[in-house]
Amino acid sequence: MNIYYVAVFGLIVTTFIWGITFELVSKSLEESTPFIFSSIRFLIAFFLTFITVLFRYKKINIKKGELISGSICGLFLFLGYSFQTTGLWEGLGDGIFFAPSNPNKSAFITGTSVLMVPLIMLVMGKANKNIHLWVSIFIVLAGLRILLAPNVENFTFGDLLTFGCSISFAIHIILQGKYVIKEFNIYNFFLVQTGIVTLLFAIASFFEYNFMDGYLNCTKTVLSGLVITGILATFIAILIMVWAQKIISPVQTAMIFTLEPVFAGLYNHFFTDYTLTNWGIFSGFIIVLGIIYHEYMINMKAK
Repeated sequence: MNIYYVAVFGLIVTTFIWGITFELVSKSLEESTPFIFSSIRFLIAFFLTFITVLFRYKKINIKKGELISGSICGLFLFLGYSFQTTGLWEGLGDGIFFAPSNPNKSAFITGTSVLMVPLIMLVMGKANKNIHLWVSIFIVLAGLRILLAPNVENFTFGDLLTFGCSISFAIHIILQGKYVIKEFNIYNFFLVQTGIVTLLFAIASFFEYNFMDGYLNCTKTVLSGLVITGILATFIAILIMVWAQKIISPVQTAMIFTLEPVFAGLYNHFFTDYTLTNWGIFSGFIIVLGIIYHEYMINMKAK
């Protein structure tokens, strides 16, 4: 099988995992503050990555380039998850503005990274002038808008934080796409990333616990949330993403990631009380159509 399609499939698997765990994270944050939950989540991923590197190479031998690039990507990964989880946290308040985002609006705003990536690359002087790319982005964003239909009149502080998440994830995708094409060991690169994110969340958790009454209730929901997100949504999903970005461009990666709210919607439709409307099903079709259009035009150009 063509390695390119394996990488595309890998990113789809990553997006699927994130989609089906979105509601679980939201529920877990009802029983925990965001930084404490995230620090344990990434500690699990760091431990598993550390064991994997030792098992594979018998020792830890991280090069300077892997340390620097992994640290930079880790910083933006930390910022992305910090903004996203805090934006969903019920502790933000219950006023008109100082209130959390909701899962639907959060998923839509996070999905706008598909537009953030090419815009940031445009600012960096790395613009892609392919008209088919921008047509695909328009189709995907139209599908996202129909799928989630956020109420902009009730724009909240949680929504604002989630825009910070979208920008941070977009920068992370761009930088990681730049670094992984170098002769770096992806396991070492990922180990540094998870280590930096864990360290930053640990520091944030210290302040959250001591100055913001941080807590974590060891309920079944929280424990399952930590195990599932730590293993599946972080260790496995992000490691697949790191490998796939050696082959897939940052813009293509961002486009595939817009499938997250589609997978989330389908999962919620069949396994939770949040059922999809006919418009929801139609919008999911539009998003998939936009991605297929982009992939088809790329393959036509390659031929």
